[in-house]
Amino acid sequence: MLPLYGQLQVLTVEPDWSTFFTGESVKLMCDMTEGKDADCYCAIRKDGQDLYPFSALKTHMTDMTTATFYKNRSLIVTDPNQRTLMISENAAEIGIQLQSDSSYTCKLGTGDESQPIRVKVEPYRPKAELRKDVAAAGGKVTLTCSTIIPSHGWKFFWYRGKKKDGLTAQDVAFLSNDRISTSQGGVYWCRGGRGNPVYYTEYSNPIVTSAAAVTLQPSWPEIYYGEALTLWCRIEGGEDFEWIYQWVVPNANAIGIQSKNEYRINYATGSHNGNYRCLGQMKNTTSSTAWSPAFNLRVSNNKLKPNLTVSPSWLSSGDSVTLNCRVKYPDVGWRFYWYKAIPNLPIKFYTMEPLPGSSNGTEQPYFIVYGQAQTAGYVCKAARGNPQSFTHPSKVKFVWSGDVQSAATLSVSPDRAQHFITDTMSLSLTCAGDSAEWTVNRFSSAGYLTRCAAWRPMTGPTCYINGRIFIDGVYWCETATGLFSNAVNITVSHNDTIVDFPVHPVTEGQPVTLRCMWTTELNLAVISFYKNDKLIQNDTRGEFFIPAVSKSDEGFYKCGRKGRMQRSAGSTSPASWMSIKGGVVEPRVAPGTGAPADYR
Repeated sequence: MLPLYGQLQVLTVEPDWSTFFTGESVKLMCDMTEGKDADCYCAIRKDGQDLYPFSALKTHMTDMTTATFYKNRSLIVTDPNQRTLMISENAAEIGIQLQSDSSYTCKLGTGDESQPIRVKVEPYRPKAELRKDVAAAGGKVTLTCSTIIPSHGWKFFWYRGKKKDGLTAQDVAFLSNDRISTSQGGVYWCRGGRGNPVYYTEYSNPIVTSAAAVTLQPSWPEIYYGEALTLWCRIEGGEDFEWIYQWVVPNANAIGIQSKNEYRINYATGSHNGNYRCLGQMKNTTSSTAWSPAFNLRVSNNKLKPNLTVSPSWLSSGDSVTLNCRVKYPDVGWRFYWYKAIPNLPIKFYTMEPLPGSSNGTEQPYFIVYGQAQTAGYVCKAARGNPQSFTHPSKVKFVWSGDVQSAATLSVSPDRAQHFITDTMSLSLTCAGDSAEWTVNRFSSAGYLTRCAAWRPMTGPTCYINGRIFIDGVYWCETATGLFSNAVNITVSHNDTIVDFPVHPVTEGQPVTLRCMWTTELNLAVISFYKNDKLIQNDTRGEFFIPAVSKSDEGFYKCGRKGRMQRSAGSTSPASWMSIKGGVVEPRVAPGTGAPADYR
């Protein structure tokens, strides 16, 4: 802006911009065109009297002076809180805050008044404008800030998130005063500032540089049929803002705008398979993320079925039993639930009764039952999610006790643990005890659970099996009232040698004789007995005698025979478990309570 000259005074405006905005501050400067080197004397007058003399070549600050400024031909009243008059040599200046278009003049001392100068003021505070350009390489975003009405002198300030602190070169790359580059997602703003004191524009509208992302919560590696799950729309750097969301889901049109960033599936099935995408828009703005990459959800067509193991499988009286429930991906928030299997003969099911202390489930995949003395069946289930979704029940797994109980007893004839497959005699299994309804069960060595009725009808409490169709396995009785008998492990030998010892447990302190039996003679044979695959006797005797058994004698026994000549054929029996019966210890857990669930 060119200065306008009076006779001796020149008025100029700093800064020299073509357009100002409401609230900006400027300096009006009044200069003498002559006498610059003279010893100028200025005085402040009050009521016609000199109040205070001012010396030349010094700067004086006051709100009263003989230097006078006019706005629209009216005297500008100096406000000491906002404006300070400065007089130095042949000049004076005053700072003012602009409110509207106006003309200004000045008069210094007794000189003539300057020519007027008009200052144009826009009646509003300008707003910054932010633009986003996405670079092709590296995914970086370039942001450009400007003012809606172009004007000079602006420096631009940059913000991310809540606009608390301005960004620095450590946060983004400054390409120029009005351009930055960043690869960090978030919500960005800018504004301009100029002058002294700094006059700021309004903040720009926000720009979102983040893409939305669909995540699964809980983050399970595999989703099973019937589970409840939630898909979330996440926006990097958007935690401090309110958003509205849109979703695109399989087998449906786009879901309308909603305030929640979640898409909930209460019962997952194969119909939920497919790609999920979301978009976030800042509330009360037009700024939004890009659509998220597709999140591919796959739901298994089956419920998970855990695998239950029990240890030991054969009990000594008073043993503790460890149940271990194994699932795929065990470290994803499972809880484990433990049940006792109760026979239900009319419907040929087992019902499940929660074990004491397990009604709320356990975080650990194992559970210990103390002092178990009788044959028992166990089941486990696992659950996860909120609300919880349960797996199928595991198969029933049994711990067997060979100890004969008074309430239910299984007797075997012939009374031995091993039998020849060539036996033409029948094996009879007879249940006895306080019940009128019985069934004989068999858990085969192949892992199948069947009832006697699957082979042939029971005759009263007795199940007859022809020796030629023997199947290795554990046999026991069950009652309609939920009792289990002792169990017997029956093994069929497919060669000509078996080891013979009582099928029922031997009481501690009693003598027992193990015999090696065969169907074909072998002259000058050497008979070997083994316990847990370790040789314990090797001679021509066909018997192994223990005068007083103890718990240490419990184990797997087998025998073998071989001719003394190396060319003589030999054979070895299967191994069978010999149980030793000790004192009876009552279990330390009582029957649990709870609603039973059916399990075949």
